[in-house]
Amino acid sequence: MTMDRLFRIFNELRIACYILFDYDSANSEKNIIDKSKELLALANERQDAPESLFVADGVACFPHKWEVDLKDEITDANAITGKARNALGLSADNDSGKPLIARYIARELTSRNPAFVPPSIKRIIEKAVMVTWKQSCLRTREGG
Repeated sequence: MTMDRLFRIFNELRIACYILFDYDSANSEKNIIDKSKELLALANERQDAPESLFVADGVACFPHKWEVDLKDEITDANAITGKARNALGLSADNDSGKPLIARYIARELTSRNPAFVPPSIKRIIEKAVMVTWKQSCLRTREGG
């Protein structure tokens, strides 16, 4: 099930949700960009590709991919990603393990002493923990 469908289901059950995704602005596939626009529209935000990390009350998105957009904040991101791929048995060209790699990186960073949370992620967390249900996201079609 895709993120937009899950959001609609939870939202209509009045469960507050925070949407976090990669806009993938460099992607040449129109359907990927359309899906990013749709997610921003669900959150009642502008649908343009952001130039930098976009963080709002109900949604956040990285302009490209989080791995690219957080490189400056996580100085050893390549090394940790390599360790994650090795631990998970994923090849460098396998993109299907992206959520597991993200989780591995998060655990690696937060298990340090002191724990490290990239500033961009802190901004997202601050908004996400404050998210509240506002209104139905379903729209009625005009004329029927």
